[in-house]
Amino acid sequence: MIQKLPQSIKQRLSKGFLSPSVLIQEIDIRPGQIVLEIGRPIGFFASAVLAQLKNEGTFYVAGPNHESFEKLHHLKNQHANFEQILLSDILSGKLSENSVDTVVFTNLLSNTAYAHKFCLAVNQLIKPEGRLIVFDWDTAHHHIGPDMKDRYSKQKAIDLVTKCGLIFERQLACPGYHYGLVFKFGAD
Repeated sequence: MIQKLPQSIKQRLSKGFLSPSVLIQEIDIRPGQIVLEIGRPIGFFASAVLAQLKNEGTFYVAGPNHESFEKLHHLKNQHANFEQILLSDILSGKLSENSVDTVVFTNLLSNTAYAHKFCLAVNQLIKPEGRLIVFDWDTAHHHIGPDMKDRYSKQKAIDLVTKCGLIFERQLACPGYHYGLVFKFGAD
């Protein structure tokens, strides 16, 4: 439906929201890598990541239950390197330690009471040269997104992730309603 709108209206509607294909260009995802996305909406970066991987490597999308993967059914049929994994399987160790090149948290911190557990679990999964990318709701804009009391500020996100053993590397250029942070594994 949004495709049928005039370009000027589409630009106003999308202003301030993340564009998966634009942001993935800043993340340095390459063919052959293993990428895991956890967050809301489920599979937000799926098409963009799969395009970067070019049918090499593996892209995992995590969800709370099997029903949460319904909207991604078409991708599963089109890409042999697309896998769905339950959040509980991540926390219980279904993915091998040091096996993931890039983990993407999409609005995860503002939407879960278990952000610290996910950070700790992800720390175990990331390869020594790997990255964690955090996209979440900015605290500067209160009229769109989750309640302000549920949001993580950029600094709170940096503090949480660094306490889990990752190092803050840089901030990504994100439009209005979100911020993007890049963390690397290990010590300098």
